[in-house]
Amino acid sequence: MTDQGSEITRVDGRRVALPTGLKDIRLPNGQRVPANLNVLLVRLTDEDGATGCSMLWAQQERQLSLFECGLRYLAPYVRGKRPQEGAARQSFLRRQLGFVGSEGIAAFAVSGLEMAAEDLRCRRQGISLATAFGKTSDRIRAYQTGLMLETPEDDLVAEAKAIYASGVKAVKMIVGKPDLAEDVERVRLVKEALPPDATLMADALQRWDYRTALRAAERFAEFEPAWLEDPLDHRDVAGYRRLAARSPVPIATGESLYRADDFRALVDAGVPYLVGELERVGGFRQWMRLADLAASGSSVFLPHIYPHVSAQLAAALDQREVWWEYVPWFDGLVRQKFDVRDGYLTVSDLPGSGFDPDPEAIERFSRTEWTDLAASG
Repeated sequence: MTDQGSEITRVDGRRVALPTGLKDIRLPNGQRVPANLNVLLVRLTDEDGATGCSMLWAQQERQLSLFECGLRYLAPYVRGKRPQEGAARQSFLRRQLGFVGSEGIAAFAVSGLEMAAEDLRCRRQGISLATAFGKTSDRIRAYQTGLMLETPEDDLVAEAKAIYASGVKAVKMIVGKPDLAEDVERVRLVKEALPPDATLMADALQRWDYRTALRAAERFAEFEPAWLEDPLDHRDVAGYRRLAARSPVPIATGESLYRADDFRALVDAGVPYLVGELERVGGFRQWMRLADLAASGSSVFLPHIYPHVSAQLAAALDQREVWWEYVPWFDGLVRQKFDVRDGYLTVSDLPGSGFDPDPEAIERFSRTEWTDLAASG
């Protein structure tokens, strides 16, 4: 195959429901939903039969219908293009959204197509995504998200110990109990259960107002968490500015944002850790641009979920501190395994974006067949 690539001839989608092993979860709005990971796979195929894949995840399966609408609108603009067109392709797709806007569902659609095209490009060129974006490191620090809010205390401690024993020496737990004292006790139990070289983070899932967040940060400070994530609503930039200035614990936020201007506002507000969600910001290239923006203001940029592709991006970061988030829910969908030892992930150099779905797993967990998303365009 030539590394110049051939034109994309098909844009397909397929729904998958991955079991997470968790009980039903309660969303921040109070709604309880099944704990399956709802995924829309996106697959591009070129004239030579080469394929590139990506995935979009949702909290609820019916949200995948919205993703499909966005993809059906944009897919005809991808068909007939070459995956090497990169930044020009993304700009072109965004121009097609001028009337409806480029946030919300439109952003998810752009991201899904852009990530699949980059995967196809890297596979044809025989390089990893990290290499394509200028790999800076072979090993990156890992932390694992788990320890959910409704997990009983004994199970909470057992899970934290198991994560550490697996080679991941940093753990992010969910906080936000109605009684802050209960949160403090749960954080204390986890901290005391882990060895001294373990790192702890906490995520409040945007549950608090400013006063509660500051009080929680002050109570958590003795446990020395690396950061407190999403203590406030993501739109409360003024609150984040005040909190970043007064909190004894570093603050992290950003995963709900779409626009570069919103990230810039958080940089200007002095938020030390910014979190970028690939499916919201526009895919790989825009994510790396936002990382540069964060670094220009001395903030650290963090990936959110998407462990297989975010490992590749994190390995290409040039910033003072690099972290990779591991969430095991995605493992059942892919062929590759992670190599985490002594707190660090060794990043793969295999061609592609890092997302290599297992055909058998797709068949096992699928809710639909492959559907040509460009057919109706």
